Amino acid sequence: MKATARAVMHFCTRFNKKLTASGSVVLLLFFTFLFHFSSIAQTKKVVVLGKEKGYAGEDIEFFTRTDYITQQREVLAKCTVAPDGTFRAEFPLFETQLVMVDLGIYTCYMYMEAGQTYRIAFPSRRDKTESERLNPYFDPVILQLRDLDGDGHSTNDRIAQFDRYLDSVSNTTLPRIAERDSLFSAKGLIEKLKNYSIPAQYAFANQYKEYRIGLMAYMTESMRIQALSKLYFQNRRVLHRNPAYMELFNIVYDKYLVYHGRTEDGQQIYDAISKERNYTRLQKILAQNDHLTGDTLRELVILKGLYDEFYSSNFSRNALFSIVDSIYSTTDVLEHTNIAQQIRERISKLLPGFIPYSFTLRDAKGQSVSLKDFRGHLVLLCFCTTTSYSCIQDFELLRRYHERYGDHLRIISICADQDSASMQRFVAATNYPWVFLHYGEAPNLIRDYDIRSYPTYFLLDTDGRIILSPAPGPQENLERILFEQFRQRHWTPRIPKPNTSPRPRGAV
Repeated sequence: MKATARAVMHFCTRFNKKLTASGSVVLLLFFTFLFHFSSIAQTKKVVVLGKEKGYAGEDIEFFTRTDYITQQREVLAKCTVAPDGTFRAEFPLFETQLVMVDLGIYTCYMYMEAGQTYRIAFPSRRDKTESERLNPYFDPVILQLRDLDGDGHSTNDRIAQFDRYLDSVSNTTLPRIAERDSLFSAKGLIEKLKNYSIPAQYAFANQYKEYRIGLMAYMTESMRIQALSKLYFQNRRVLHRNPAYMELFNIVYDKYLVYHGRTEDGQQIYDAISKERNYTRLQKILAQNDHLTGDTLRELVILKGLYDEFYSSNFSRNALFSIVDSIYSTTDVLEHTNIAQQIRERISKLLPGFIPYSFTLRDAKGQSVSLKDFRGHLVLLCFCTTTSYSCIQDFELLRRYHERYGDHLRIISICADQDSASMQRFVAATNYPWVFLHYGEAPNLIRDYDIRSYPTYFLLDTDGRIILSPAPGPQENLERILFEQFRQRHWTPRIPKPNTSPRPRGAV
């Protein structure tokens, strides 16, 4: 239903300017009616059930990815495991899709088909340790689920069987390829995989097989990136929901805008994005590449390139956001509208003028503190650890900022220590007068705020919007920026009291 609603709104937005107000309302009602009944015909409910006493009382989320570029989670259904271990979840599917569930140290997955019922078994329960839970980059154990009542011939089974075959032949062949550097062995491996047969009616599984073979060709270096691009993507249908297709796509077109920008005509890309902020111009430049003549593939490559570059310094973030906005407003591909929206929502959280990710964390006294509690003040967010020498150096300078600017500035140190106890001991020993919060109740903040080193700073205005992302630290030019912010608001910093304690003998 989400996709149907997006399609309706997308169509009406594109044609809204050409219609009168009444005509637009009639059109919206008509298409809502049309898409409602067409979606009923296309959408089929999936039922997932089982019995696992070890998970009794646990809340379970079945989820998929909104797309395979931003990799954001989209929850399909939630359920609570009953005291006797039984669970049941229902959700609609429009097509065959990869569905996942996180269970402690495990991430389990299954390729589910619309309209099917699956009885599944979870692995024996093993919860994450505290350090694993706090690590936003924790690598889970990956397990594929099976339908206990199935006949062994579903799409999920076909993919599992192919993966087992791929593992068996590659485990035998890859070491020989590495030792002998034999191109013949690599090509022999690819031919074996191509000869593996999946019945033609399993279209999704056959597409999965084809692009897994492409990935193996990349891994064995039997095909270069240009050849992979031509063979697997040029003039081919784009498979947005097939993870094998998208995994190879993400490799072949990784940081494409930057790499293509290093060619003779590359300066045009930089100009189209950073100077002109012109999406149409960017399309025309990339269309000169014979491999990107297809509109849908080219647009997907641009979306990936834009997302890759938001976390680098090659282009202006505002310029990149402007191009994403243009794609969101003009694309005819529903999946690209969704990807552009996901990029906008994720990236805008860290752009100046936008409100960043909210949070509620516990301070050194165990009390809950929310970011929104500080509205009406300038806020300096500091991601830190109490064991970092750089952070400890900055803390002494932050004490001075608190004394001088504390009437209108709030300092919040978000501490990524291994546990909250170490933060509590540090605060008790140092008596720093601002707020220290432990990230333990929201460990994904480290990823959300794109924290790559400690300390990292963000400066927010009185409405909670970002002024600087990231902001300079106190050993840089932060004080000059704070003074300017105070001057703009006609605020006066405190004048530090002179030190009246008697000077030691011999002092000048």
